[in-house]
Order: sequence, then structure tokens, then C-alpha cells
Amino acid sequence: MATTEEQVTVIHSDEDGVADYAITVTCVYSQEGNQWVGVCKESGTPAFADSLEQVRSELAEAIELQLSEVERLGFADEYLAENSITPVRFDHREQSRFAVVSMP
Repeated sequence: MATTEEQVTVIHSDEDGVADYAITVTCVYSQEGNQWVGVCKESGTPAFADSLEQVRSELAEAIELQLSEVERLGFADEYLAENSITPVRFDHREQSRFAVVSMP
């Protein structure tokens, strides 16, 4: 069974819609029979679909929902730390419009 692994960057925005930090997670995709399975390595978030394109979309949505819910419950920072996910905070005082957040 072949697997595909990719780094996915997730941007968090504050209540004003201003991006304040980013996280990077690893998503692993594999085909099992006729179905594709996607899993976020750090959080264990799963998704299932009929194609690789669909499972990428489903997993992105599942990750967003999971992170939004832990934030709503008030323990996003603890959740990220427990899952070894390090936020890269944006300093809005800097004038640069581009910032490298992660490199392989």
C-alpha cells in the first residue's frame, strides 16, 4: 500500500479576521481498496473519501472543525502543545508582507 505524506499549513485568524499565527501539520494519505484514507499525524484526525482529491478536502475540513471546536472550548493552546504542534506567531508591527513560516 503506497502512502503520500505532505505538510499542510493552517492559518489562524483572530476575531477581527487578522491572521495571527500559523501551524504546520503532517497529513498522510493512503488508498485502501477503493477508498482513500487521510490522517493528520499530530492530532490523529481522520478522513475517508473515494479519491485523493476528495480526502484532502475532507481532511482539511475535519482539521479546521477540530481546531475550531477546541478553541471554542477554550483550550486551543493546550491542545496544540499536547499534540506537539508549535504555532508560529505573526508580528503585525513588522512592515514585511512576506514571511517564511516553514521549510522542509
